[in-house]
Amino acid sequence: MKNEFIAGPPNWKRRTRISQTRETPRSIRGKASLEVVTVMSDTAECRVTRLVRGSPIIEGDIIVNIAYERNRKPKFVVRGEFDLDYDRNVDFDGAEKIAAMIREWGGQVVDQLDETTDFLVIGAAPYAPTFAEGEIISPQVAEQVRTQQLAGSRFQAEIQRAQATYIPVITQSQFLFLTGNTGY
Repeated sequence: MKNEFIAGPPNWKRRTRISQTRETPRSIRGKASLEVVTVMSDTAECRVTRLVRGSPIIEGDIIVNIAYERNRKPKFVVRGEFDLDYDRNVDFDGAEKIAAMIREWGGQVVDQLDETTDFLVIGAAPYAPTFAEGEIISPQVAEQVRTQQLAGSRFQAEIQRAQATYIPVITQSQFLFLTGNTGY
C-alpha cells in the first residue's frame, strides 16, 4: 500500500486560517498528494503524485494523512453499503474493509456520530425496492421493505446531522482516493 498524504495550507482541516498563498481550501482533497519514497531518520523523500494547478506546495504547508495524527486517533463513523471493486454489486463486507483500512492508517472506528467524530465515511444508502401501486406483496416482503426504508431514513438523517455539526462527510470514492486506493 502506498503511503500517500495530502498537502494543504496550515490547519486546512479546520478551515480556520488562510495559507501563506491566501487561498482557502476548496475541498478535502487538499492541493496535492504525495507518495513517500524514502524514509530517513528525521526526514522523508516524497514524490508529488497530484498537484492542483495554481496551488504550489510551499514552505509551511501541512502534510496530512486523513486517518493519522500524532498523539491521537481520529474518529471515523462508517455507514452505508460499499462496492469497493466497482462491479455494481454491494460487497457484503465492504463496511468492514473500510473500517480495516481506517485502523491500518491509524484511525479509530466508532459506532456513534457525536461531536468528537472527525469524519463520516458513507457508501450507498440502504436499498429499499419500490413496487407499483396496487401490486400485491407478501406481509414478510412488506416488513422487509419498511425495515430498509427506515434504515435509509436513518442513513440520510445521519448525513444531515454530520453536515449540521460540520463533520466532513466522505464518500467511498473520496475515501479510497485519500488513502491511495483506487478500488479494493
